[in-house]
Amino acid sequence: MIMTAHLLLLGLASFMFSAQAVDESFFEAKIRPVLMTKCYGCHSSKLSSPRSGLTLDTKAGLLKGGVRGPAIVPGNPAESRLLKALSYADSELQMPPSGKLADSVIADFERWIAAGAPESPMPAPAASDPPSAPLIGMPIEEGRKWWAFQPVKEHAAPKIVNVQGIKKPIDAFVLSRLEEKKLDPSPTADRRTLIQRAYIDLLGYKPTYEEVKAFEKDSSRTAYEDLVQRLLASPHYGERWARHWMDVVRYGEDNPTTEATNPPYPYAWRYRDWIIEALNEDVPYNRFVTLQLAADKLPGMKREDLRALGYLGTAPVYHKDQKLSADVIATLLSDDWDDRIDALGRGILGLSIACARCHDHKFDPILTKDYYALQGVFASTMRAERPRFEVDPETETR
Repeated sequence: MIMTAHLLLLGLASFMFSAQAVDESFFEAKIRPVLMTKCYGCHSSKLSSPRSGLTLDTKAGLLKGGVRGPAIVPGNPAESRLLKALSYADSELQMPPSGKLADSVIADFERWIAAGAPESPMPAPAASDPPSAPLIGMPIEEGRKWWAFQPVKEHAAPKIVNVQGIKKPIDAFVLSRLEEKKLDPSPTADRRTLIQRAYIDLLGYKPTYEEVKAFEKDSSRTAYEDLVQRLLASPHYGERWARHWMDVVRYGEDNPTTEATNPPYPYAWRYRDWIIEALNEDVPYNRFVTLQLAADKLPGMKREDLRALGYLGTAPVYHKDQKLSADVIATLLSDDWDDRIDALGRGILGLSIACARCHDHKFDPILTKDYYALQGVFASTMRAERPRFEVDPETETR
């Protein structure tokens, strides 16, 4: 009898705990953090084009919903689309696309909606409110003078005292800074040091003992120039410097989306070999870049030149289960294209333009409208590029 009463009290206490009031503090502790980390990236009123017209950062947005209708029906979890999406109960509506949330989190949302979806007040500014202070920033005209947006031009060499140290135009700039800091240039390197520097810089490894001795004995005036030309002609030069470009284009033979359904690219090495060959053949930089972006669109391209498309074709691709809704798949496709746009912007343009997916920056020359135009380009090219590195180009089989 005593045990029965004890269990009854425990059950009552558990019930009272689970039935505690769901108020604004509950929203701040349990609901808003999830919305911020999982939803606001695509469904915020601060975005110029929220996904599906749905905003989840205001009560009005939750009640209005998007193209499918209201996101929540306060007091009625069963009729709330937000809860259906979180529960993955509908194969056409599953959110967030990164994966289903924990059952305990979904239960919190169910309790919150059932309690009327209370949240902290977020009043809109009244028309009578005083205007906010103007934003403090760089004037537009001043922003256009930013060094990264200026055309390349030749600068006059600075005047220096040690004119005897000038052997090439760039020396004047180096010596000018040394004189400014009251420093002397390093002593002239001996031949043993010169050949080691050349080998390490151009090929990535040190010369042999015999190569060092031969260079020390070479008394010709062009010994060093001849050495450099010989190293540049080595196939190992392309292998050494291709690694730097491969870092720029985030080269990898795997498909780093942590999804078992996305296997590695077994023929990605063909793109790696193309980079090495292009460097060894002294392909001009403008053509080097053009081939990597549009080799399949240029007239008269050889089959082997299509390997250049690995810049875009070996990028990460997210698995798109056909059971997912069209909106979820569209989001995953956008993630695919965003990686390519980001890699292009940072790798070639020297601009981090990924932010333009959601909003304009004051001085960035790439606006949101331009960004989505780029997405359209990548959407059409990705279908042709990616299979080149998933199948054997010789047999066209996986």
